[in-house]
Amino acid sequence: MRRHRGIYTSESMQYGRKHLEREGLLMGDGFDGSVESSGDVTLADSVGTIVIKQYNQFVLNTGDSLLFTNKLKGCFLLCQNGLQVLGTGAIDGDGKGYTAEDNGNCDITKEFNLKGKGFHSSEFQLNRTSPYFFFKTVDTDYPAEDIVAEVESISGGNGGAGGGGGGTSGCAAPAVGGDGGVGVNGGPYAGGYAGGGGGGADVSGAGGDGGDATDTANGVGGAVGTDGGECVGSPGLNVFLFGETVELGSSTTVTSDGGDGDNGDDGGTNAGGGGSGADGAGSLCCSAKRQIHNDTTATLDGGTKGTGGTSGSYEAGDDGINGGDGSETSQAIIYN
Repeated sequence: MRRHRGIYTSESMQYGRKHLEREGLLMGDGFDGSVESSGDVTLADSVGTIVIKQYNQFVLNTGDSLLFTNKLKGCFLLCQNGLQVLGTGAIDGDGKGYTAEDNGNCDITKEFNLKGKGFHSSEFQLNRTSPYFFFKTVDTDYPAEDIVAEVESISGGNGGAGGGGGGTSGCAAPAVGGDGGVGVNGGPYAGGYAGGGGGGADVSGAGGDGGDATDTANGVGGAVGTDGGECVGSPGLNVFLFGETVELGSSTTVTSDGGDGDNGDDGGTNAGGGGSGADGAGSLCCSAKRQIHNDTTATLDGGTKGTGGTSGSYEAGDDGINGGDGSETSQAIIYN
């Protein structure tokens, strides 16, 4: 019977342990060959897919950028013999997040298992058994089915909520503005989407509520009364860089910002509309078997909130909430 390398289930645990004793941490199988850039490198994977590239070596030369054509569910570069971004090389994940975590379901566990990406070495683990990636600093036998303490979750920034629409207090028939929509939390693939701004009330009645964000879209602005804002951007993409070594120079730039919010409409003789929330940023994670030289400062900023619309007669709309910032994590794996 053919054994699939690196698929660690309860049935194949003994095989997995023996394999890891021989080869240690797995950094892909080199299926995608080696890349040394002579211009921008653009990954054109289809919308909504998980990008897992298994390079032998990846070198992004000065002046070149790693770009993404479509919005994706995380980018995972695994490089057997190292990853380098040299000079002014850049990685740009701004607004390229498709979804944060598919409403709690994360296919990355399945994808990593099928491609042989088990992670474990003494006191380091990358847990693949939950919807999130975790770094763990306490030794536990592999596979770790329940990791609940001393972990760091790698996830994107949260999407911001929309602001409420203004009301018409003081009018003969006062009415309230619509509520702002709720944003989605960031997850293992990307930052979260933003809620829409609530509609401002008018002399005819209450404003409409802003829409809640979904896993794959920003919430719409409240459309009854004065329109609330609706974010038209997208979250930042989570980028994971794994290799024998990982090197990011001091002039290198890594960005994965979330989209900015949209302002609520001004009400004039009616109340103002609420500003939308903004999208969450993506996160950067570097992990290496031997050493990491990460001298860059990644820009992982959540989007800027939309502001509430003004009113000449009644209440202004409320501002939305800024998108949450992403995180930058570097983890060198040291063998005892």
